[in-house]
Amino acid sequence: MGKVNKLLIISMLVMLVCCVSAVSATDIDSVNDVSDDIAIDEVTDVVDDVAIDDTVEEVADEVIDDSADNYVDEGNLRQSTNSVIITDGNYSACFDTSTGYMFTNHDLTFVGNFSNKTFGNFKINSNIEIDATNAIFNNIGFDFVTSNIVFKGGTFITNPNVTTGSVLTVSSSHINVSDVTINVTAPENKDFYAMALLNANYAEITNNTIYYLDTFANPSNYNYAVKVKGGSKNNMVGNTIIVSVPLKDVNYTDYETKFPTIDFDMVAGVAVESCDSFNFANNNLNATANLRTGDYPTLSALIIVKSDNSNVTGNKIYVRDNVSSVEEANFLYAVDIYRCNNVLIDNNNIDLKSKSGNLTVNGTGAAYGIQLTGPHTGVMISNNNITTINNGPNLGIYSQNSQGQTSITVKNNKINVTGRAGFNNWALVSGMELQDSYATVTGNTIDVTNVAGPYNGYYIFGISYCQPTSGDHKFNITNNTVRAPHSPFAVYLNNVTNSNVSYNVLTAKQSHGNNAVYMTGTGNNKGNNS
Repeated sequence: MGKVNKLLIISMLVMLVCCVSAVSATDIDSVNDVSDDIAIDEVTDVVDDVAIDDTVEEVADEVIDDSADNYVDEGNLRQSTNSVIITDGNYSACFDTSTGYMFTNHDLTFVGNFSNKTFGNFKINSNIEIDATNAIFNNIGFDFVTSNIVFKGGTFITNPNVTTGSVLTVSSSHINVSDVTINVTAPENKDFYAMALLNANYAEITNNTIYYLDTFANPSNYNYAVKVKGGSKNNMVGNTIIVSVPLKDVNYTDYETKFPTIDFDMVAGVAVESCDSFNFANNNLNATANLRTGDYPTLSALIIVKSDNSNVTGNKIYVRDNVSSVEEANFLYAVDIYRCNNVLIDNNNIDLKSKSGNLTVNGTGAAYGIQLTGPHTGVMISNNNITTINNGPNLGIYSQNSQGQTSITVKNNKINVTGRAGFNNWALVSGMELQDSYATVTGNTIDVTNVAGPYNGYYIFGISYCQPTSGDHKFNITNNTVRAPHSPFAVYLNNVTNSNVSYNVLTAKQSHGNNAVYMTGTGNNKGNNS
């Protein structure tokens, strides 16, 4: 072959390589341009819409290869093709449009706005991971009906036209829900929950934010931000739950056969029943009344019923009633526990404030930081900061054995109670009223104030057992500091057995030390109080 032909061939090869390189560079630039164009609007507290470029919609509509080695580049959404991008336009590729059940086992990434569907919530019945960080769901949620699901992100918004009973429902085991925002307005004449755990086990509910608003009276309907019923070993950790709801009457229908149950309480922030080893830790729970209904308007922030070995630790729990006025009765509870053994309530900041309260009808109206109803044993209340303020009967801690024997330890708490005491023991203001079979009280600092003033005969104390219940009552009260400047006694124990009150610093209206202790019964000791 001649030199000219060889040179010609070499030149053509060089030109071909250059052309291919130029085309490749152009293709890469085009991909980068497309990636730069893909934008998802920032989610704000009030979300109207999310804008997503048509490019994302087009790619999401493509047939996704099953191979996990191939990727679809969507700018910030670089997903394995084994994780399907779901939009409101293509969800039928993975969900039955009649039932909402999945017919795929792919991991899913939800993107964009989703509106309510005739099938209610999406039903997740595969062991998958779901990322909804860049999605907004309007009047639609998810039901997790099989085990081992991870769900992350997403903003959920409902209005009173919502047709489902809850936004997120967990009815299986090992479900992890995190970094979700739920902003709901409850419907009228319908039970509604932001989140419901029904016979769930080992659920992890972490770092979520829930805003729950109910503007309807709904006297016959349940309005909880979170309902937990059945199952065991469920964890709620690091969540923010803000509830604005009506005060409602407690429904005591079939009381003798059903007590205790959360079914009596029509409204609550978080309500838990029959869930052993329930863990409620490091949450912010804020419950505010926005409407008064009924004759005994009631609101509890956290209710736990028949759930042994449960923990309430490290939380900030606030209860507010700004709609009831002075002389109007209301019943406010921050932590309300029934028939739970081996419960730990530790290191919580509990704060109740209301300008209302009434001394009529046996001192109706109450603001209780922690209420426990037995029978129970092994209850520990420790290291909490409890503040309650109202114009009626008021207790930092209230524990009773009216339903069976109780055993409780209360130690190292700071308790500050301000209320209006009256001339009978039902109109009581006290740092703690313990009607227990056995109680150990040690290392607490207690301040109590009567807004009615320091008149003789008012039932106001730092530590008390003054409302009689059945059975024997034994107390060991040591190393506490009690300041009760409006009370004749810092410690008041009526008809107790083999009890000890010693080594406390006690200050009452006109007495201190041993003289600030009132104790009747048999086999009792008081001494070395200063």
